[in-house]
Amino acid sequence: YQDESDRVMKYDATYYDIVPDQRIVYSYEMYEDGARLSVSVVSLEFLRSQDATTLVWTEQGAFLDGRATNEMRKGGTEWMVDNMTEFFAAQRES
Repeated sequence: YQDESDRVMKYDATYYDIVPDQRIVYSYEMYEDGARLSVSVVSLEFLRSQDATTLVWTEQGAFLDGRATNEMRKGGTEWMVDNMTEFFAAQRES
């Protein structure tokens, strides 16, 4: 996608393990204007209780050539989690 500052961003992922309602394991690369920014490995675990589900997000990233930072990744991850929270809240209400 092209962001507000005309950078072309690319997210390229490979999913290795998906167990519904339990876990997702994948790796991904992030690109900016064709240059690889980072490579990450992620596991998402969904821990269910009677009245809630806890998401355990574990990520290891390699930030290449100083073009990305842990703070940038943290901000992007928080944005995704916030959007998921809004989506699931809307699903409960409908």
